[in-house]
Amino acid sequence: MNLVDVCIAILLVIFALRGWRRGLFRTLIGLVGFFVAALAAISYLKSASDLIMRYLQVPAKVAEVFSFIGIFVVVLLLFRILGFILYKAIHFTPIGFIDSLGGIALGLLKGGFIVSVALLLLSLVPLPPKWQMEIGTSTLAEPMRGVAPYVFNKVKKGLLEDLHIEPPKQIPPGLEESYRDLEKALHPLSPDSLDPNVSPESGLK
Repeated sequence: MNLVDVCIAILLVIFALRGWRRGLFRTLIGLVGFFVAALAAISYLKSASDLIMRYLQVPAKVAEVFSFIGIFVVVLLLFRILGFILYKAIHFTPIGFIDSLGGIALGLLKGGFIVSVALLLLSLVPLPPKWQMEIGTSTLAEPMRGVAPYVFNKVKKGLLEDLHIEPPKQIPPGLEESYRDLEKALHPLSPDSLDPNVSPESGLK
């Protein structure tokens, strides 16, 4: 076990403890709220920005930024309040212990996903030889790399295909440049890394 393994282990423990404290239902509601807030912000970006420009003399891009942030924050806050109310309602019931255990599992999954994304992004940038050796000899780094692609494809299949949810067909003008930068950054990844049949244990070769 090297320094990279220690850092990964510490992060996973932190997320597990945070999951225990927040509970499964509160964490799930917060996670759903994040995606709903993002979809709402994208869907109503044009209408909200037009409304802002009608009353305030600001450039279109500034109005779009404020619209996106405003819608996202409001929707996310509503879900956070809902999650907090539900958490308080079940915390002192027999379900509370099960909720806490589920929170640990979900916290570990969330922590593993973030660590996986970080490792994938680090693989796209030139690192000093010392760091390359640390990551290459890490026991946890290799299997953790496969977590993000595995989760992404499972969620994509479950939400987009099974529930017949279609992603936005057109990227809002204010987000086009950021979308192109993200697409360019992820382009070097092997198509195999996005194979839904690849498990987290297999990692990215």
